[in-house]
Amino acid sequence: MPNKCSFSTNSRAIVGYEALVRWNHPERGLLGPAEFIPVAEETDLIIPVGRWVLKEACRQMAEWQRNYVCHPPLTISVNVSFKQLAETDLFTEVKEVLEATGLNPATLKLEMTESSVMANASGAAVVLQRLKDLGVGLEIDDFGTGYSSLSYLSNLPFDTLKIDQSFVRELDCVESSEIVKTILELARSMDLKVVAEGVETAAQLQTLSALACTYAQGFLFSKPLTSDATGALMSERESLSRGFGQLQQADLIPGGFPPAPEAMPREPLIENTVVAA
Repeated sequence: MPNKCSFSTNSRAIVGYEALVRWNHPERGLLGPAEFIPVAEETDLIIPVGRWVLKEACRQMAEWQRNYVCHPPLTISVNVSFKQLAETDLFTEVKEVLEATGLNPATLKLEMTESSVMANASGAAVVLQRLKDLGVGLEIDDFGTGYSSLSYLSNLPFDTLKIDQSFVRELDCVESSEIVKTILELARSMDLKVVAEGVETAAQLQTLSALACTYAQGFLFSKPLTSDATGALMSERESLSRGFGQLQQADLIPGGFPPAPEAMPREPLIENTVVAA
């Protein structure tokens, strides 16, 4: 389960992480989500996998919060699939995990794509509002690549947009730069935070900073780290806070995994993402 760590350019500190998932295949090695998540969604294994990722991410963040005192507290973002949103009692699952792990709801952020929400907009609206009332943050992932209508932004309780890396990658092109600028202006008008994904060069970060982008994440800041290395990273955050905010990456290798066939991953990873603010 990868976890991305976020930096703020205002505070020059790590502000949070995003939990992702990787499969440490016994024969093929480490596999990215694109290589197994589609199959997990087709077979409904994404539901127990997603439930496990949520629980493990919250457990790990609660532990980090106890060990590394930050003001404000570190946050953890967890991806939610369209099947979790449509076919499970997501609100109850999240509430129970928060109670079991002791994690403050305000430090949990749930990420979902535009398409997963719009697959059942009316049903999603009810679930998302209940989660928002619980105190959980809500983020739109890969913004700009999904649903064509923006009306849902005013009807659903999201608080953060994540600009898709395809736009960040082409920031040196006028068209992509203008798209990013427009997204930022839209977000500011709606009082939404913005995270730019996939930042890989100092030039991209400089452009985003000039556009007053609040946060950024990507390989410019870090490759995946072990959970121990993530802890060391946080303990040294004062020395890392020199420059713009960043998202780092770390591996989480706890024991256990949700009930699943032997073909599914047994070792989760955490990808820390440092964000610029």
